[in-house]
Amino acid sequence: MSGTGLSLVFLADRVSLPGCRSHFMIKRILISWILLGLCVATPQAADLKTLQAKAEKGDADAMVDLAEAHYWGREVELDWAKSMEWAEQAAAKEHPVGTYRMGVQHLLGQGVESDITLGQQLINLSAEGLEKRAKEGDHRAQLFLATLYNVGLGRLGNVTKGREWMEMAAEGGQPEAQYAMGRVYHYGVGVTKNPEQTRKWWSRAAEGGHVPSQYNLGAMLLASGKETDQIQGLKLLRQAVDAGFDRAERTLGTALLTGAGTKRDDKAAFEFFKKAAEQGNVQAQYLTGQALAKGVGVETDPAEAAVWLTLAARGGHEGAGVSRANVSKLLKAEQLLQVRLKATRFKAEPSMATRKAGAGLIAAEQNFLASLSFEELKKQAKQGNEDARVRLSKIYFEGWRLGREIIVPRNLRESVRLTTELAASGHADSQWNLGLFYRMGVFEQKPGSDRVYIIKKDLESMAKWMRKAADQDYTSAMVVLGGLHEKGEGVPLDYAKAMEWFHKAAKMGDAQACHLIGLAYRAGRGKVVEMDKTKAVEWFRRGAEMGDPQAQHDLGGALAEGEGVAKDLAEAREWLRRAAWQNERTAQFELGRMLYNGIGGEKDVVRGAMWINLAANNRVSGAVDLFLKIKDELSPVEKARARELVSKFTPRKEQRVVANPAGDLAKTQEAAMRGNKEAQYQLGLRHLNGTGVKRDLVEACKWFNLAALQNHAPALKEYEALSLKMTPAQINEADKRVSAFKPKP
Repeated sequence: MSGTGLSLVFLADRVSLPGCRSHFMIKRILISWILLGLCVATPQAADLKTLQAKAEKGDADAMVDLAEAHYWGREVELDWAKSMEWAEQAAAKEHPVGTYRMGVQHLLGQGVESDITLGQQLINLSAEGLEKRAKEGDHRAQLFLATLYNVGLGRLGNVTKGREWMEMAAEGGQPEAQYAMGRVYHYGVGVTKNPEQTRKWWSRAAEGGHVPSQYNLGAMLLASGKETDQIQGLKLLRQAVDAGFDRAERTLGTALLTGAGTKRDDKAAFEFFKKAAEQGNVQAQYLTGQALAKGVGVETDPAEAAVWLTLAARGGHEGAGVSRANVSKLLKAEQLLQVRLKATRFKAEPSMATRKAGAGLIAAEQNFLASLSFEELKKQAKQGNEDARVRLSKIYFEGWRLGREIIVPRNLRESVRLTTELAASGHADSQWNLGLFYRMGVFEQKPGSDRVYIIKKDLESMAKWMRKAADQDYTSAMVVLGGLHEKGEGVPLDYAKAMEWFHKAAKMGDAQACHLIGLAYRAGRGKVVEMDKTKAVEWFRRGAEMGDPQAQHDLGGALAEGEGVAKDLAEAREWLRRAAWQNERTAQFELGRMLYNGIGGEKDVVRGAMWINLAANNRVSGAVDLFLKIKDELSPVEKARARELVSKFTPRKEQRVVANPAGDLAKTQEAAMRGNKEAQYQLGLRHLNGTGVKRDLVEACKWFNLAALQNHAPALKEYEALSLKMTPAQINEADKRVSAFKPKP
């Protein structure tokens, strides 16, 4: 299939709900979108001869299709040497996918002797061409481009861009992309973990026969503990086992050994462990050795157990060395010699499915890729790439560790050097960071030695750099600078200046600034700001609606006490709830008391105890004493339920932040008018919060709606929430603007 285009099919129903403030509820938009791009199909057996003929006549696309077929083992034998041959011919014709495939194979030593430098060069060379084809709708190019962004080769690492391109490739039917999207949501890579999304993507790939997805989804369902899920999980695992996938064999063996979702069968468990062990699976080798040592599912055989434990230990299994030593005590010298000989002669025989799972950059060893990514970052930083220099400064400040391995050791001197250079050149983020360095001081200290300061604490220097960042519309710096003037730290005490900076930040949509203005009105600031609790509540509400937890807490407190606003315990409880979920510890305590005593709504002693417990854990004054008191009043069941809720608590940050509020508004508007969904979402946030533009709920609703129609999930969420607060007339006006919208070419 060729050609490009975007087809959107949507349904939006509006239903009247009596009692709703606006009498309208916009139902969730059902969006299905079909990308009609350069779809790349898996070659069928009948097509291979045709592809071969085209390739031999010089068709670069056919060469790439053959290279990919041999690389992944689709409809042909997995053969990395042949993959390299066809990729090389395609690359000679400047086909970026051919160049990319050559680069990956040289980098990983697949079908050719490993050459890391050449591999990196070829991958870098392919990046521009891949991006061009990806934008034209080539789903395979989208997959590879996403991979480059994710691992930081050929492109600076960017998980957001990587995810966007990967999702396009996944929607286009690329099984490796669907598998990768499942991993994104399973591990929470740049997103919140989402089991439903994980299941969705792995299910799509598994239905197409993607073995690692069958295994991953099967293992996830088996671990759920739900009977229906476990049945489906075992079915998927057995599909992966039938394909010979080593991890599936090992996991099925574990299920049979423990009776998870199936009848316990030690003998079958051992057989599956051994199958996986023979493929070189280290964990399976350890389990096989343990079974032989203890006689689980097989007769005890210390000598054979020692062989498998030796192999597992050589493969890096931490517990295998100790187990091997214990078993070896039972063996004679001649037996130990035979163990060493057997282990030395062992040659793993991975199945086709296991070999396929090890293909591609996605499956490469992560620490190796991280090291390459860091070298790429240093090279680009040396060439003057500002973004690379900023990232390098951050890495040097924090260090970079993957698991137990240190990829980059901490280097504070280098971080300070880069940050200072960037700040001096006018980089606002670095000016902010340098200001923070001067606030706290930066020092090195070896064990048993005194501190050696790289930067000493200096509030005047801090104020200087914060002012430079603030002058570039960096709202966080404005807030800090206002706070310095309010306290007279590093700058003269000046309430007027403080309020000037707070108002400027608030105008640009900074929620914390709104809260600080509210605090100023609540307490008064001499002659500059007269005490006005009504105005304080107005500013608290503005900050609270933008998601600031302290503003939500103080608004809840004002409503509870009736200070500056009519007393409303129900609304107070709601604002405290929102703040508490953002881990505002005093709000947790106050919400807990309201719930426990039935103030502002129904009584809920379990959730009341939960919040008081969390507040006690956060050392809120009075919370520990109250928690100890109410513990004696709860039943055992209530105590257990409260403990369970505490253990499952995860803060939910709700603050909606405009990306780069100091950025060029005109560029955002131009991109939104061209139909860019992220720009439309950002423009919606600007109008919602009054960031650089006039606050306009109708205009905000329009832009959220337009972005939501392009399947932008955060925009859809904002659209639904905002619609409930608008009048029918406002909603109708927003709908008219959406209907009248025509993207610019």
